[in-house]
Amino acid sequence: MNKNLIKYFICMLVLALPFAVLAKGGDGKTQLRKTLGSPSSTRFNINNVSTWIYNNGSSDIQPNGNSGFIFPKFSNKAVFFQSGFLWGGKLDGASISVSGSAYRQGTRPGRILPNGTRQPESDGDVRIFRVRRDVTGYGEAAKMLNKVKAEARDEGITTAEVVAQYMLDWNEWPAQYGAPYEDINKNGIYEPTIDIPGFPGADQTVWFVNNDLDPATMSFMYGSLPIGIEQQVTIWGYNKAGDLGNMLFRKYVIINKNAARKPVTDMYVTMWSDPDLGDAADDFVGIDTTLSLQYIYNAKASDATYGTTPPAGGFDFFQGPRIRTNNTADTAIYKNKKWIGFRNLPATGAYYFVNAGTSDYQDPQQGLYAGTLQFYNLMQGKTRNGNFFPVPAQISPRTENVTNFPLSGDPVTGTGYIDGIINVPGDRRMGMASGPFTLAYGDTQEVVVAQIAAGGRAGISNIRAITLLRSADREAQKLFNNFFPKPTPFLNPVVEVVNSDRQIALNWGADIASAKITEGYKDEFYQFQGYEVYQLASEGSTLEDPSTVLLGTFDIIDGKTSIIGGDIDPVSSDPITKVYHYGKDTGLQRQFIVNKNYLTNENLNNGSRYFFAVRAYATTDSAFIDQKSITTTLDVLTAVPQTADPGVVLKSKPGDKIMAAQTKGSSDGIVSAIVIDPLKVTGKTYKVSFKNDSKGETFWQLSDGSKILLDNQYNQYDNGDFFIVDGLMVKVTGPTDKGVKRSDSFTDPNNKKLWGWDFAGTRRFTWAGGDPAGGFGLESFGNTAAIGSYGTLGWASPRYWFVDGVKVVGPTELKNVELRLAKVDFAGDLGVKLDKSDVNVSFGYRYMRLANAAAPARPEFAPFIISRLGSYSFQIFEQNVPFSVWNIDDPAAPKRLAVGFLENNVAGGLVDGVYWPGNNANYPDNTATGGPREWLYIFDEPYTTTANDVNTGQLIAAGNKSLNSRIMYTAVWNRRNGSHIWNAATGTDKFFIHPNKPNSPADEFSFTAPTASFSAEQAKLDVDKVNVFPNPYYGVNSQEINKYQRFVTFNHLPKHATIRIFNLAGQLVRAIEKHSDSQYERWDLKNFDNLPVASGLYVVQVDMPAQSVKKTLKLIVIQETQVLDKF
Repeated sequence: MNKNLIKYFICMLVLALPFAVLAKGGDGKTQLRKTLGSPSSTRFNINNVSTWIYNNGSSDIQPNGNSGFIFPKFSNKAVFFQSGFLWGGKLDGASISVSGSAYRQGTRPGRILPNGTRQPESDGDVRIFRVRRDVTGYGEAAKMLNKVKAEARDEGITTAEVVAQYMLDWNEWPAQYGAPYEDINKNGIYEPTIDIPGFPGADQTVWFVNNDLDPATMSFMYGSLPIGIEQQVTIWGYNKAGDLGNMLFRKYVIINKNAARKPVTDMYVTMWSDPDLGDAADDFVGIDTTLSLQYIYNAKASDATYGTTPPAGGFDFFQGPRIRTNNTADTAIYKNKKWIGFRNLPATGAYYFVNAGTSDYQDPQQGLYAGTLQFYNLMQGKTRNGNFFPVPAQISPRTENVTNFPLSGDPVTGTGYIDGIINVPGDRRMGMASGPFTLAYGDTQEVVVAQIAAGGRAGISNIRAITLLRSADREAQKLFNNFFPKPTPFLNPVVEVVNSDRQIALNWGADIASAKITEGYKDEFYQFQGYEVYQLASEGSTLEDPSTVLLGTFDIIDGKTSIIGGDIDPVSSDPITKVYHYGKDTGLQRQFIVNKNYLTNENLNNGSRYFFAVRAYATTDSAFIDQKSITTTLDVLTAVPQTADPGVVLKSKPGDKIMAAQTKGSSDGIVSAIVIDPLKVTGKTYKVSFKNDSKGETFWQLSDGSKILLDNQYNQYDNGDFFIVDGLMVKVTGPTDKGVKRSDSFTDPNNKKLWGWDFAGTRRFTWAGGDPAGGFGLESFGNTAAIGSYGTLGWASPRYWFVDGVKVVGPTELKNVELRLAKVDFAGDLGVKLDKSDVNVSFGYRYMRLANAAAPARPEFAPFIISRLGSYSFQIFEQNVPFSVWNIDDPAAPKRLAVGFLENNVAGGLVDGVYWPGNNANYPDNTATGGPREWLYIFDEPYTTTANDVNTGQLIAAGNKSLNSRIMYTAVWNRRNGSHIWNAATGTDKFFIHPNKPNSPADEFSFTAPTASFSAEQAKLDVDKVNVFPNPYYGVNSQEINKYQRFVTFNHLPKHATIRIFNLAGQLVRAIEKHSDSQYERWDLKNFDNLPVASGLYVVQVDMPAQSVKKTLKLIVIQETQVLDKF
């Protein structure tokens, strides 16, 4: 028979028996149901563990009597059946009492009052409390609902209910009675709007207080008399991935408050547990005395519940009772401080029981004083009968005959005293104890215990799980030794699931505050790197399951891609190298639209459940850390594609793109809005505008006419790194490369908008020989595919290159330019003459490099060196440029621009007073200091035939007026061999320059988003869509997870509906009242008596009162033959 069912039946049976019969015991697994404060129980479930906690002291057991320590969370697989903390001692020097919690409890909720009596359990604060540090008592509840989705799912209640209890417990936190909190303003008073309740730094804390003063309760447990102990219990944990996310911590504070003011002598404390690791019939117990770690593990490689990956679980005594030694070399931990002259007792003994074992290995007898003596023996590391545990004769080397630490061998190596030598695999109980010590009246002792689970995932065997458990325990011990330093919270992405018609959208960019916290994660070693999106086969699946599919990785752009580091092989335990994450270095994304089932590569089906997870990861570059990544915990999300709810008219669907119109400016920017959640789209008109910060960087804002929705948004890349507002991802893109565009007809032949240059007629210029070394870094008009063919045109000036790196003309001021070439019928490189009557021959500013040299480099240069004030000095303004330059931002009204050029007074120069770069066949390097350096300058100022004084100085002299010349473009190109003679009619040959036009404060965009609407008339029409599936039901439904789950689903229902199911005889078989936002409702194919209905035809009446409509359906049910395997 199923083990958990046996426990439940025994529990019910013994409760029906008279007290005297009950006291005779059994296997001990019985529960006394009491009326306790409300709530009297809660769950610890902030991480990968979910377990029950009760304020009478019990834990790890479900209210229905089944095992309660679920690991991993949502798996419905348990490691522990029930656990508790106990104490025992002598109140008058002779009489022994034992109290605490095992199968029965000797404690009742409430404090011991100053007069030595129990606090009435009717008091409002006699209950259990639970808080989360990020679900405050003073925040807006609606904004915290997404944070508690995992708890709501785990507990089977709504997120609103979870938040309401968290907020209540925050505001009523019983700090005055000993509940821990972070005193933010250090005034010693708990203030809910200032302080943070709970264990400092913990993500979730549970607290309660109880006492052992009730004689009937104490007698029912183990027949003892009350001692007078008040117990305050704090249980806490951390929402972390990895080892820390697989454990919880327990602090037990016991205070001697007995009315007789007597000390408790020869006192012991113990952490007891009944572990049922999956199937309880094949368990072993062990203890690692070097770690004070007692643990349960599967005796066999495979478990009936966990399969081939059974985990291990255990308890570690971190902090034992404190005793005074008066030795300054001793140190104890107490109340989160170190105390000199004291020490903490270690675990001084361990024990275990075997269900149905011999007398020495059985549970203590409940309800009898003999049980007290038996448990007191166990606390001393003895069997219940008072004998030390025998060491098997076959142990080699056998250094002792008996021990108070049984099963202290090593199952990993198979050496020493290990379980299985004396007893076969089976149902075990276990415990560790510490003592003896004296607890004087009014004194307090603290004991801290960690409860840890490890393994339970693909590739981890039953024995390997022990190794992982030990490793996790060591990490937990480090935390404890450092007084649990506050870990930086790595918050799970807050994900909204948008269910649409055969489509699902996952949105983790709507809660902007939470996203910024997640993406701002940084601790001593790790820093946020990106997100991963997965599809899983079920809500209990893990990432290690073979069926799990990685849908995408979205990481920050920083040069990192795959994250590779060290790990331990789960089978061989050898060090290995593994890929932690497959990054692409393409930018973050905060939404993912699912259009198919990635597990089957088929279309999504409305009404079917699909499971997804989004997690964040952080990485480290430390050479001393093998584990290169940590992640947020796994929160499996359930999605159910569906058509719109009755009466709802959608105007868009996820993925639809709304293009914004540019209402101001002339940038190359593009603004669009991607629909993520059609139901949240408002119908408002939105505006995107731009501003510059103090550093000159441009950011954008999104507003809706009444308020700014997004501000200080710098991303303008074509990626998904945008937040989501009102159901829309507003995507703003603009040129991120400043200056002349990089592409051309060679690199992007089909996208002319990306070209930085073009020509008409014959192309007369070439990059060949312009800047063969690429030393000047010009961004356009080059061919980087060919060696020595770098950019020769760009946004640059002599000042930028040679003085202070300043560009006088800003990136948003760059103009589209057209060069109209004059006719120059000259084949040579030096001595060209221009036709000054040609309308395209321009007045230009001529400058000379090395004009201040002692003499002309060549005699024929002398007439052209007019000013010798310095290098790059102005020489003359005259008609000396064989083309005109035009601003064509407005093609209908071009404006002529000023132009200039440089000559170089070196032997390899081409100094002749005219801009005429060399033929690339003759001049292979126009940027070499000994080369021509015949460089063109295009100014951002109007063309005139008289010189602008600002441009008549030295271009690179500090403090000179010409530093402020508005040189917009520089070209270092050559004349193109083969077309170096400009013999076409003037203006026939043209060359075009196109800059990137980034968004600027001069630009503005707007768009209107279509909103969904509701129509009562449409709701009535939508009644026709109400249906049930599968129909017929042929013994199975593809969505059923096992043969014990049977159901059909009604769809397209309004919020309120009554479903009545009749058989053909007209008898009402079942009625279902629906009051939920979901359009779906299941029928479990059972009647009013909770029994499966017979196969046959059923008539279903769906009553929808809000629509004043009824609909009748016919449903065929063909039940599968049932073969019971549980009875």
